[in-house]
Amino acid sequence: MRHARIESLNRAASDAACWVLSLLLASLLRFEFEITAPSWWPTLMLAVFTAIAFICLGYALGLYRGKYDYGSFQETRTVMVTAVLITVGTSVLLLTANIQTGIPRSLIVIGAPIAALLMLGTRYVYRIVVERARHPQHEATPALVVGAGPAGEIAIRTVMHDPKSPIRVVGLIDDDPTKRKLILHGIAVLGDSTQISDLAKVTGAKVLIIAVAEPSPELLHKLTDCGERLGLRVLRLPTIQRLMEGPIEVNDLRKVSIEDLMGRKSIDTDIDTIAGFLTGKRVLVTGAGGSIGAELSRQISEFSPAELIMLDHDETGLQSAQLDISGHGLLDSDEIV
Repeated sequence: MRHARIESLNRAASDAACWVLSLLLASLLRFEFEITAPSWWPTLMLAVFTAIAFICLGYALGLYRGKYDYGSFQETRTVMVTAVLITVGTSVLLLTANIQTGIPRSLIVIGAPIAALLMLGTRYVYRIVVERARHPQHEATPALVVGAGPAGEIAIRTVMHDPKSPIRVVGLIDDDPTKRKLILHGIAVLGDSTQISDLAKVTGAKVLIIAVAEPSPELLHKLTDCGERLGLRVLRLPTIQRLMEGPIEVNDLRKVSIEDLMGRKSIDTDIDTIAGFLTGKRVLVTGAGGSIGAELSRQISEFSPAELIMLDHDETGLQSAQLDISGHGLLDSDEIV
């Protein structure tokens, strides 16, 4: 509570300083930098008046009561509305008052836009500093994100706003040609899915994050095989239902499961029946270097077949499957075809 109060006071003091500085600068501009000493006092009084008025009205609208995140769109809008109200109110007061203040009526019109720019500028700089402080350390594993839509934005925000994240995003991939120049949270779209191999080499990426809201099994299969072939760790966002429950964390990113690739939920099976069907038998798995084939080979190997023959035209995929099952990828046995 005390920290929030101090932060609110700092915001109010910053906005007040912006108003005072802007009115003094407006006075210099109005008099073409030839202002006399006596003219400073009316200008200074107007600057203090507008600063106090802005703080009071801003407090009433929630600017200094923790209603908005500092630098958010909602706060920016409230700052602009408050500045316009102060400008209109002060202008009406200067036009209708019969007091000889010696203040040019155009002064508030010149100074208010400057004050608004200064207040918004300080918020923008503050937000940049805070977001950079939240970014993962440079030692974090570089990752490419597939998908520059809403799901991709969630993935980037989740990873890049966690200073303890073991992953940092270095680029976006999207097949939509209209998104080729898109930048999300400072991360640019570098190319499409046909360029994953080249982009992984250029960026040094070690992780491939699939950030598509409802990816088809075919797309998951394609991206998973591509990632595994390149030696990338493939992760995907949680389900739509999980995303709708609230913000996610980096730990919610998960591996692509066999159920994802098959496009349906897992089915409970009778392990004893499966064991009796496979144990001691010679089993041939075609397409063993792919995602589904490699998973099938891994599960079949647990039932002690007499021989497990893994067949594929993708040597890299076979090597990865053998490494997962046998602990080496020498490709030197007759079981690898």
